[in-house]
Amino acid sequence: MVIFKRAKIFSLMMIGCLSVMAILLIQGRTANAGEQRLKSKLGCVPFVAGNIEAMAFTEYLTTVLLNELDRTGAFEVIERKRLEGAMELEGIRSDLIGREQLQRLGARLGAEFLVNGTVASQPQGMLLEISALGLRTQKFLLTEKLRMNEADAPRILQQLAVRIKDAAYTVVAPADSSILSKPLRPAEGLEAVGSTNTIRLSWKHSEPARIVGYMVQRAAAMQGPFNMLSTVTESAYSDEQLRLNETYYYRVISIGQGGVASEPTTAVKGETSVAPAVPIFMNLEPILGGAVITWRQRPCAGADERTLPKGVRIYRRKASDKEFAPVARVADLPSIFTDSGLQDGTAYLYSMTAYNQAGAESEQSVQLSVTTPPETRGLTALSQKVRRVPISWQVHPFAGVSGYRIMRATVKEGSYKEIAVINDRQITSYLDNNLTDKTTYWYRIIATSKEQGNGGASAEVSAVTRDLPPVPVKLTATQGEPRRVTLSWDSAAQPDDELTGFYLYRGEQGQDKLTRIAELTADKRAYRDDSEPLKDAFTYSYIIASFNAGGAVSPLSERVNATTKALPTKPQGLNASSNEPRRISLKWDKNPENDIKEYIVFRQEPGSDFKELKRSPDTRLVDSELKDGVSYLYQIQAVDKDGLTSIASDSVKGATKQLPRSVDGLQMRDKATRLIVWQKSVNVDIKRYHIYKKGFMGGQKLATVETNEWRVTEPGKLEFYVTAEDADGLESEPSAVLAVE
Repeated sequence: MVIFKRAKIFSLMMIGCLSVMAILLIQGRTANAGEQRLKSKLGCVPFVAGNIEAMAFTEYLTTVLLNELDRTGAFEVIERKRLEGAMELEGIRSDLIGREQLQRLGARLGAEFLVNGTVASQPQGMLLEISALGLRTQKFLLTEKLRMNEADAPRILQQLAVRIKDAAYTVVAPADSSILSKPLRPAEGLEAVGSTNTIRLSWKHSEPARIVGYMVQRAAAMQGPFNMLSTVTESAYSDEQLRLNETYYYRVISIGQGGVASEPTTAVKGETSVAPAVPIFMNLEPILGGAVITWRQRPCAGADERTLPKGVRIYRRKASDKEFAPVARVADLPSIFTDSGLQDGTAYLYSMTAYNQAGAESEQSVQLSVTTPPETRGLTALSQKVRRVPISWQVHPFAGVSGYRIMRATVKEGSYKEIAVINDRQITSYLDNNLTDKTTYWYRIIATSKEQGNGGASAEVSAVTRDLPPVPVKLTATQGEPRRVTLSWDSAAQPDDELTGFYLYRGEQGQDKLTRIAELTADKRAYRDDSEPLKDAFTYSYIIASFNAGGAVSPLSERVNATTKALPTKPQGLNASSNEPRRISLKWDKNPENDIKEYIVFRQEPGSDFKELKRSPDTRLVDSELKDGVSYLYQIQAVDKDGLTSIASDSVKGATKQLPRSVDGLQMRDKATRLIVWQKSVNVDIKRYHIYKKGFMGGQKLATVETNEWRVTEPGKLEFYVTAEDADGLESEPSAVLAVE
């Protein structure tokens, strides 16, 4: 009543943060009792006065709210004395408390929820600012500002307690019906270790994912009856404030989702006993994936062997855990222990006890905390590189790191294999080469130390290698070129494709097999296939592929076909004249092609082969200065503007005109008049006759007559011969010689 009267004079109150254990309204089985509720542990940090006027009301408001929370039946409210003792051990002040401090305090107390707040007095009344933090979810369930006066305070706090209870219910996930139907196994390995005034319990469970809490029961005898001692969410509990040489029996019931309860464990005996002094926790140093612990035992005074330490038992918990779990029992000498297999970048708290020959343990030592070195961070892997993946990471901040192990897998949850070891902490990149195209690779990196072993693997990152280079597009082949094919194409490649060049293939139309004929650089977009003359009027098939810096070759392009130019057709209509004097006139038909440049005329003389006579763009030619009365054979070939030459035409014969026949019957008809005569030539076109005087140096023409007689006017003995000349000027061979006296 005194407190209540003092509350009448406050004008404003502010209640600080409150952390409440999640309401687990589940049923537990006991051997001697019916249904019991597994309550969540809740602690309330003493409220802080926001001003001097509010100091008189913080205690009152804290007490009223705790009473109302207890009346909800949803919580196991932690004693005020125990909470303040935990705050002192953790070095936490009410006026300087935040989320991190609440989490540490909740872990030490084994609480599910913590409440804290501030109270301020104002002219209009009290202002209460209050928060409730869920330790399991690490989220605030409730944050409110409440104004109240003297008359409203009990009612408002009662309503606040209900809202906190309701908010706590919301953090309990609904149970899966398939899980509820499955029996829950009991806890395993229950162990009870006593010290002078505490019995510490620890156990394990094979299905921790199904567990929402445990009910710890205690009895004075092995047969019971067992009564509920506490409900916890961790697999450890300390039964404190006992007297020396007390004996109790303990068992644990596991509580699963939806209130499914296991059978109780077999009861174990625990007793307080004389134990060694608390060991001196000397040092705690982080190493990769672990911590190194050193200690020293306190000197032992007295003759009681139960005070003689044989070693230490090391306990550990994460900052987010509520109870310490035993890690190892280690004999002294050397007084050092390496705790390995820890998570990287995680805060751990350690404590230890000294144990004697009988196994009794001292009280726990001071707690030391350590944060293990973090995993290697900043791991990145670049995608879309050709048959390689560049990876990089940040320099590991821990000086004990001497290098890195690079691990690779083809699926995220697959088997990672070591692909490289980097023996320098300052090196932060690696190029993974010779990979498969368009393949996803997953990478992890592990920090290593020559003295400390390996840290944990980093988070996985993935990269995808680049696909095959793109197929060249728009491949075209020019038709009708002489003994060559000109090809052109476009490239669909991007700079990241790292295109190096193209492969060009050729084959015959209708055949599957093609042969690579060229390797071209990436800047080329055309090629002339003429390194070896192609066949005339022949169809060729072509395909093209691109290749990149890694040697990967794209799929083949579509085929394109091109037909080379045909030879000019065989010339037709060749005709050669005959009986022309010392010449033969040739003519032929014009070729049908429009690009005929010229014709080659070939002549064959008797007893020899055809030889080129002349080239002419026309379709007529006169072969002159030939021998008289000789037959010649002729052929022609057509040549186009590209130099393609047709096959030879059919051969034709032409002949020059024969010389007139020699004059016959040369004689002296009249010696007196010295008249010589001869027979008229049988050739019809004889125009004249030539009379020659034979001399030592040859013949001397004396006269030309059109008749077949001539009178010798020169005296003396002479020798004569006569030739006949036709209309074309052809002169016969000399006649027989006639001597004239």
